[in-house]
Amino acid sequence: MPALKKRLERESTVGHLPALEEILHGLRRFTSDPKTTVFQISEQVSRDPSLAVRLLRMANSAYYTRAEPVVSLEEAVLFLGVEQVRTVSVTMGCVERMSPQDKSGFKWPDFWRHCIATAYVARILGRFFHRKHADPELDYIAGLLHDVGKLVIAMLFPDGFGYVFNKAREQKLSFCEAEQNYFDTDHAALGGWYLERQNMPPAVFETVRCHHNWTLSVENQEIAAIVNVANHFAHENALGCSGNMQERVGSFTEIPSWRFLLDTMTLKEDASIIEQRLREESQRLGGLVEVILPGTTAPLTVTPPSQESTLPAAAIPHAPGSSSQLALPG
Repeated sequence: MPALKKRLERESTVGHLPALEEILHGLRRFTSDPKTTVFQISEQVSRDPSLAVRLLRMANSAYYTRAEPVVSLEEAVLFLGVEQVRTVSVTMGCVERMSPQDKSGFKWPDFWRHCIATAYVARILGRFFHRKHADPELDYIAGLLHDVGKLVIAMLFPDGFGYVFNKAREQKLSFCEAEQNYFDTDHAALGGWYLERQNMPPAVFETVRCHHNWTLSVENQEIAAIVNVANHFAHENALGCSGNMQERVGSFTEIPSWRFLLDTMTLKEDASIIEQRLREESQRLGGLVEVILPGTTAPLTVTPPSQESTLPAAAIPHAPGSSSQLALPG
């Protein structure tokens, strides 16, 4: 691990690894000013055609059952809410900037499908529990980046990553086991260290470091447990694939992190309602992920924003499951 850290620090310094601060700026560039209007948000989105297309497709997707189609960016922003605009922006930024070009045969689109699904489930889960410092977008970011250590390894050590991937596949090992055998560390530890170096909040880097062993988290055990459950749920329902070749057994309702959440936190709804909601989400999330994932949608004509929309972003009514709360500190 010390050798890996030295290499990681050196490569981060010379720019061989992407700066997350640059990518995650997408979370803060929208509506940092509460007086920002829908027109201003729509105008900024329209400068990125790929982002605009995905927001329109999301608003019209089966995930949201609308009677009437959404035909303009302003309508999409009004319907989805500011949180979803930021979510799609930062997700696309991560996928586009952090997809290695290795020759291992590892399917990075499937990897990102898994990460995006985990992120959405983590945010949904987090909202069902009363927490002192709840932050839905931190839940989302921790879920999205929980396997970022695999990206770090693939970018810096492509040959070693290929070896680990093939050994995990051939011997039916977990990715962590194969990593430990080769690197004497794993993607969780590397990912947590990398995110700490990137000045991410402790709730994110500690959760990523402990997402397989959530009980090791000292200050952020709740969010670590939430991401652990979300990760299991994504695997259980085949929402993408992060390279783990072991067969998943049992339901998320049977794992210790889920029982911990039920035993130690105050629920906003009955546990059976939460479980049913997640089951329903598993049927819809696949389609939503395809809408967000870059390179998976065809061209779409985008209607330019109209200057008539002067409604403050703070007053935007949000689609189900959305909120306008900004997560990451400025």
